Amino acid sequence: TAASRTLRSGRGCTRERRSLRRARSMDFDRLLEGALKDARRHLGSSSKDGWRAAIDAWVGFYSAVDWREPWLRALLAAHACLFIVVLLTRRDERTQGVLFCACAAIVFMAERINALAAAKWETFATQNYFDPRGRFTSVVLSTPLVVATLVILVNLLLIMTSMMVEVAKRRKDAGVKKTQ
Repeated sequence: TAASRTLRSGRGCTRERRSLRRARSMDFDRLLEGALKDARRHLGSSSKDGWRAAIDAWVGFYSAVDWREPWLRALLAAHACLFIVVLLTRRDERTQGVLFCACAAIVFMAERINALAAAKWETFATQNYFDPRGRFTSVVLSTPLVVATLVILVNLLLIMTSMMVEVAKRRKDAGVKKTQ
């Protein structure tokens, strides 16, 4: 609605609403920082309690994010589409190379994307997820892209290996000696 767009854009907001938004974004930053500290501290120990505490910290992070926000849903849908395209084009090394470069470029620009999103978050989000260190952006944007680049890399290595086997078979059939 027009009222929610006005509220999100910051126009017509009272000081109380703005301070409430800042407080919620600071709470999110503290929650994320606590989750990361707990995970680091407890993952070093091999006890089940350590793992449980780390999982609880990440569940807290997951529940702090409003996954119903349209921009987050669009981002997750884009990641799903990317993985579908990666799988559908697995036999086309040129397309895979383009996808690899595109994913790597976006990950490379993640810091700038985070800074831009931190400056403009009120226009598209209900709270500021974009801390100065870029943790949220790393988890939600960069991690799926890095996973996609790893899938592409493994696929390209498999394509290269099959090409090498094919070349070796053709050389053998043609009677060409192996060069060193």
